[in-house]
Amino acid sequence: MTTPRILVHESVTDAQAELWFAEPVGFMPMPLNSLLAEPGSSDAEAMREAVAPLLEAAPSELARQRFIAQVALGQRMLGALCGYGTVHCSVGLHRDDIDPTGGHVLSLFTISWRDTNVAPRGVTAARTATSAAGHTHIAFEELPCGPAVLSETTLRYTAETGLPSLPLLQIHAHL
Repeated sequence: MTTPRILVHESVTDAQAELWFAEPVGFMPMPLNSLLAEPGSSDAEAMREAVAPLLEAAPSELARQRFIAQVALGQRMLGALCGYGTVHCSVGLHRDDIDPTGGHVLSLFTISWRDTNVAPRGVTAARTATSAAGHTHIAFEELPCGPAVLSETTLRYTAETGLPSLPLLQIHAHL
């Protein structure tokens, strides 16, 4: 049996960090600053330089256009997440245990900040999960980092958002 590899975020060594965390196995961090950079900025230029070899290696103009469309869709999705307070996003691609063809499932691991009223930590975590509409499978856990409430929601974006209309399972950990 092999021990899963844990990637510890650079925030662990930052004495000024507001939080630190380890990314789950199979996830890679997304450079939000570069992916959502304003045109003409140094971050946008870094993104252009990073993507240029991929575009040049595309076997055809159609493949190049599809890649650009996928990147644009990803940028819209990340922009929507950041609009709701997301400050970190990692992407994972995992084997689908339900699909008999052995397909893959795209997963996102995000960290978002929310403003809350002052209250004990357990009360705050519980309020957050129970006040949100559509949350199911709500469970309170006492973790080494403090109280946490875990819950699930399933979302479907409407066609007018320009985002995929596939169902999106969200598992929330309110800490």
